[in-house]
Amino acid sequence: MDLPAPQLAALVAVVDRGTFEAAARELHVTASAVSQRIRALESAVGQVLVRRASPCTATPAGATLVRLGRAQALLQAEVRTALEPDEGRRTELGLAVNADSLATWFRDVLAEAATWDDTVLRLEVEDQAHSHELLRRGETLAAVTSDPEPVQGCSVEPLGTMRYLPAAAPALLERHLSRGAPDCNTRICGSRPRARAAGDGAITATSTSPTATKARRTLEIEGRPSVPRVPGFSQMAA
Repeated sequence: MDLPAPQLAALVAVVDRGTFEAAARELHVTASAVSQRIRALESAVGQVLVRRASPCTATPAGATLVRLGRAQALLQAEVRTALEPDEGRRTELGLAVNADSLATWFRDVLAEAATWDDTVLRLEVEDQAHSHELLRRGETLAAVTSDPEPVQGCSVEPLGTMRYLPAAAPALLERHLSRGAPDCNTRICGSRPRARAAGDGAITATSTSPTATKARRTLEIEGRPSVPRVPGFSQMAA
């Protein structure tokens, strides 16, 4: 079975961008050329690879080839960097992260990644309970997740704990308190619940390549507070 790199790249672009037109702009070809590459790839494997909807998504068979396309692109980027170190090419690394982490401690990661000359992070914002699925489907190379079980071919590294504090607008709190003593299970009575979130998760990676290893080292963020806090209403208002 022949699976040419341009056809795999077209498949990845369509799945990532959601339309054939957007994929064409990314690849600097026409939408017709992208469509022809996808049809040729589907003919080669004998299966439909893309659900033509809005947005376009990969079928199970297509997801398998998307993983191959991403791995192939990463390997090609590393080879080009090794052979032509002065060309200034940049490798794209997909990473799934939850919104709370992105709003707090993950800013340090972005600040560090901004100093890299050869790597770009492509972020996929997903809940920590589901982010590992993006890794499993090959849509990312790493994920901040609350799932302690590693995806096949990956490793798990603990990142720490995030502590959540309840917050409510004064008017909302007063309205609920006026109905009588609240149920402490709702945590409106001033206690400090500790919810497991992305900090209890791990950063996982599918590759032991130098680029992926650098990403894992950076995402560990040595020296950062082990218990980041989500900003309260007063901080956000300020």
